[in-house]
Amino acid sequence: VALKEVLRSPTLEICLSVCFAWTLMNQIWDQDKEIKMYDLAVGMLFALEAILMIAAFGFEEYWKVAQNKLDFMIMLATVGSTIYALIPNEYEDPHVIRCISSCRLLRLLRLLNWVPGFSTILSALMRVLPEAFEMAQVLFCAMFIFSVVGTQLFGGLINTDPKSVQSAELAASDFGKAGYYANNFNDVPSGFVVLFELLIVNNWFVIVDGFTVTSGRWAWIYFVAFWLFGVVISLNIVVSFIIDAFVNQFGQDDGEIEEHDTVSHLPA
Repeated sequence: VALKEVLRSPTLEICLSVCFAWTLMNQIWDQDKEIKMYDLAVGMLFALEAILMIAAFGFEEYWKVAQNKLDFMIMLATVGSTIYALIPNEYEDPHVIRCISSCRLLRLLRLLNWVPGFSTILSALMRVLPEAFEMAQVLFCAMFIFSVVGTQLFGGLINTDPKSVQSAELAASDFGKAGYYANNFNDVPSGFVVLFELLIVNNWFVIVDGFTVTSGRWAWIYFVAFWLFGVVISLNIVVSFIIDAFVNQFGQDDGEIEEHDTVSHLPA
C-alpha cells in the first residue's frame, strides 16, 4: 500500500519529469558524441519505475492506462537502443539513443493531470471533435471548389516574368513589395495555400491587392465571397461548437460535484 501511494504521489511525478527534462537539456548542451553515464542512468531509472509499477499494481492494471503503455514502449526503445549503442558495431551512433530519449519529454504531459480543470478541458475537446471533423470536411470541399474556380480566374496572372503586362504595376504594389508571388492560383495546391491564408486572415488585404492589380477591381468579389463562407460562417460555427461543448462539460462537472457533496452529507 505504501509503495502504491509513493508511485501515485505528484511529488515523485514532478521529480521524475524534472529529471527527464534535465537529461534532455544536457543532450542539447553537450556536443560530445560519446554516450554519457546519465543516458544510461536515466534509462535504468525509467525501467525501474516501470518494474515497480508492475509489481505494485500488477501488469493488467498497469497496462490499462494509456500513459503507462507509452512510457513502457519508450522505456524498451531507450534501453534497447542504449545497449545497442554501447556494443561496438559499425552502426554505433549515440545520436540514435538521444533522439529516442527525447521522447521522454512526452512524460511532462502527465503533469497536466494535476492542473485543476484540465480533465474538463480535455473532455470538452473530445466531445467537440466529431462535429469539428464534419465541419472540416465541408470546409475542405468548399476550399477545393474555390481553389478550382480561382485557378480558372487567376491562373498564370501572378508571376515574376518581367515581360508580363502587369509586371511593373504588380512589383510596385504591396503584394509585390512583400514578395508574395508564391501566393497564387497557378495550380490547385497553390490555391489551397492562398485560401488557407485567407481563412486565418493573414495579410488578407495584401493578397487581394495583388489580384486586383492583375485582374481588375472585380477580383475582390471572389475573396469577399470566400471570407463570408470560410470565416464568417464556417469558422464561427466551429467556435460555437467549442463553446457549447465547454458549457455543457462545465455544467456536467458542476452537477457531479453538487451530487457528490449532497451524498456525502447524507446521514449514515
